[in-house]
Amino acid sequence: MNSPPRGVPTATHTLREITDTFSRALKSGLETALSDQERATPEFDEHIENGTSAYQYLAKVERSHFKTSEAQRLRELIPDIEYWKEDVRIYAAAVESFRGNEPAMEGWRNLALGYRTLLLRLGISEQQVEQIRLSIENTRYWQLEAELFKMQSRLRENKLQERWRKQHERRKKQAAPQSLQIKQPSTREAAQECDQVSSRTRSKTRSGRVTKRGPQDQRGR
Repeated sequence: MNSPPRGVPTATHTLREITDTFSRALKSGLETALSDQERATPEFDEHIENGTSAYQYLAKVERSHFKTSEAQRLRELIPDIEYWKEDVRIYAAAVESFRGNEPAMEGWRNLALGYRTLLLRLGISEQQVEQIRLSIENTRYWQLEAELFKMQSRLRENKLQERWRKQHERRKKQAAPQSLQIKQPSTREAAQECDQVSSRTRSKTRSGRVTKRGPQDQRGR
């Protein structure tokens, strides 16, 4: 009566099944994780299709873990001369190929700015880079630069003069009402002055009438 009916697993049997099931699930999960990792980072092969080297493909996979700007900054940590020579070669070739699609001046200007930036990144100061540029002996080069700065200096001077003129006019307009207030008396003072003038006029009129009546009165007497 105390034994379980047939078909009902015992506690030991149930525990074994649970353990086996958990082990299989854990093993399956580990295999899946390893498979995903292998797909994300493929094993090293000598060459991959389309002639792409294995290291190039591997670098592409690893670089995809970073944003483009961050990957570029990290690339700058590579201390190998040949590595950066390859960058220069490929970029120089790209400039030459794109030069037919854009104005030649822009291509050369961008190339010059790129080399200047490279010098700065190599640790050369701006003053030293400028000294390198000053060693150019092309007369037309310096003529173009002199004419540019001369024109820009005149434009700046004209802007400063125009700004000074506007400030001067604005100050004159601000000072004009104050000068009018100083010269013109107030309404009360003007009224008082008018009253004083009227009083003096009335007093003179009365005194004049008295003077004229005086002789007539004497004749009448």
